[in-house]
Amino acid sequence: MTHTGSWAAQVSQKENVYWSNVYWSKEMYRIFGLDPGPTPPSPMEVARRLHPEYAPDHPRVVERAIRGGTDFEIDHRLLLPDGTAKYVHVVGHPVLNASGDVTELVGTTMDVTEQHEARAALQAAFEKIRRRKPSFGG
Repeated sequence: MTHTGSWAAQVSQKENVYWSNVYWSKEMYRIFGLDPGPTPPSPMEVARRLHPEYAPDHPRVVERAIRGGTDFEIDHRLLLPDGTAKYVHVVGHPVLNASGDVTELVGTTMDVTEQHEARAALQAAFEKIRRRKPSFGG
């Protein structure tokens, strides 16, 4: 079973681009370590869960997708209040009105922590083997 949540955000494009979360699946709440509430968390609440190294990229990527009306994909590292770190892969798609303006973003967020950890363990094993391997030749 994949750990994939779905979401939707309403978009406003006036002088500044703004989006607000209007839908989060239960899996989105689980991924972000939040209790489901009557309304999804704000973009600021979500940003507080992003690792500081990844946080500046998120609004730029979303804004570029809104301004260009293009799909986006981005990887993030989350830091939950209990100290848990998670890795997620986010895919977003703009919804356009008849004028071609982006009015909504819809997408998925996949918890890829297990895959990230397995890849890191495999890489460490390869490095260990490489260090043990005797060199031949001159």
